[in-house]
Amino acid sequence: MSAPAPAPPAAPGAPQEAPQRGAGLTLALLTAIATVQFFDRALTVVILEPIKREFALGDAQLGVLAGLSYAAAFALAGIPLGWLADRYGVSWQITPRDGEAMTTSTNQVGAQRAMKAMMGMKKLDIAQLQAAFNGTA
Repeated sequence: MSAPAPAPPAAPGAPQEAPQRGAGLTLALLTAIATVQFFDRALTVVILEPIKREFALGDAQLGVLAGLSYAAAFALAGIPLGWLADRYGVSWQITPRDGEAMTTSTNQVGAQRAMKAMMGMKKLDIAQLQAAFNGTA
């Protein structure tokens, strides 16, 4: 499978393409995640010394404790985020060669039928795409 060719640069003064729908939400979500991560790490640094004194921990023990707590927090946060991505995200991002060949074929009518069939699929089915391309679906 080959990657699509990059678009040529726009001429100066040409209208720009509008950002994709949801780009602002994605940016806000990533900013919120980065902010939480920053404060999580900053707070950990502030409270490590009192924890070290209170429990008489060595540097290695403290490092393991801090590393594991950080990893556990983000692993646990990843579970619901992964579930959301699976449930509401794009479930197919890699197209098989057969699918790409059909949708980019010189047979315009067949390519349009295959593309229309593909857009209705949650998971790609090459047999259904081939049937749509051939006009037998």
